[in-house]
Amino acid sequence: MQTSQKKCNFAIMQIEKVRKILLNKYTITLLLFAVVFSFCGNQSVVNRVRMSHEIRAKERDLNNYKQQTKQAERQLRMLENPDSLERYAREHYYMREKDEDVYIIK
Repeated sequence: MQTSQKKCNFAIMQIEKVRKILLNKYTITLLLFAVVFSFCGNQSVVNRVRMSHEIRAKERDLNNYKQQTKQAERQLRMLENPDSLERYAREHYYMREKDEDVYIIK
């Protein structure tokens, strides 16, 4: 019985120590500043998370635009050749020569 009472007293003493530390005015002030700076202002956690999401989205857009640029450059190089230019005009704009018939099958 005495050991359980000693354990209980020890636990109460530990709780009192923690309570005394947490209710200290400096601890409360420090916690208050931590909360304020974490959620308010330009450098807040919320803003940092939002900015990191925007950065990832912009990087995806940048990679997409780079791929589109490479594809456009390939197509431009292809169209520099007169034979491929004629083929492109026939396929995409349905152009034909004067005396030929074109049949479109889809």
